Amino acid sequence: IGTNKEAIIKMHKTNYGKRIFNLKNTNNETIKASPNFTKLLPAVHKPNYFWALEENNIWLINRSTGDYKKYFNSDLINIAGLKYEPELTDLFIASDSIAWISSFNNGLYKWNYLTDKVDHFYPGDLKKQDRIIGLNNMVPKSDTEIFISSSGHGLLVFNTKTKSFNKYENKPGRNLSIHEGACRTMFKDKKGALWI
Repeated sequence: IGTNKEAIIKMHKTNYGKRIFNLKNTNNETIKASPNFTKLLPAVHKPNYFWALEENNIWLINRSTGDYKKYFNSDLINIAGLKYEPELTDLFIASDSIAWISSFNNGLYKWNYLTDKVDHFYPGDLKKQDRIIGLNNMVPKSDTEIFISSSGHGLLVFNTKTKSFNKYENKPGRNLSIHEGACRTMFKDKKGALWI
């Protein structure tokens, strides 16, 4: 469980006890300031590790020892011309080397976490950017498409092959159409239905 003050807590199935992960840096020193983790995911390429998403960083943490490495710092890859500091909102591991990262202010990042290569995509005009398009969370639609909920543009679909965004348009008079405003969160159930 990612927490605000105690970093990460492990809950046991049998007795509901908890063990706090003390995160250690490369000098084996326990860090004092606990990060505010918003999402935890298993690391496919390293079975004993998991990813932890923070507002400005992504951590790779050893679940046994608490050793970690900050693999992605959005402050270091801020794209020239953007007006706002990145605020990372979601992490989607697509393969053994590729992760997609959404941000509230700066669009979508494709990150190769083995080579540290980063590509950036924004669902609008970067030069104007008169209206923030906050990307909130992601759900895979197919092998080449990702559903993305957004604040300001409703439900988006990003095509990873064409590198383009499409928007589910609001159709006035149809109560089942997607509203163009804020879509906060979503998930896909076992039957493939998308809940928004």
